[in-house]
Amino acid sequence: MAHGLYTEDDVRAVHAYLTAELANAGAHVDEIRYCPYHPDVVEVAYRRVSDWRKPEPGMILDMLRYWPVDREASFLIGDKARSRRRRRRGVTGHRFTGGDLEGMVVALLAAPGVVR
Repeated sequence: MAHGLYTEDDVRAVHAYLTAELANAGAHVDEIRYCPYHPDVVEVAYRRVSDWRKPEPGMILDMLRYWPVDREASFLIGDKARSRRRRRRGVTGHRFTGGDLEGMVVALLAAPGVVR
């Protein structure tokens, strides 16, 4: 879509696959959102500025309005330094620089104040 690599059907197929795989592991996905827009794409239907596109906070802010999220007990993980800026939205950000992502999540969940 935004980069012209995938169609909306492709994205829906990936989301369906991930949802099914997570369900097989006992997890439930309440909702999946994504931003197909970018101001510099060739496809006119997706050419626009959107505050849902990283690093803007629009999608996070909308999710926080829609779902009952405890911001103080929540965290985000990203692979870029800008992921840490999410704190100003009321959610702490952590940077993943590679290695053991599961170990990182386990350690963060063990931290005081994090709801399990």
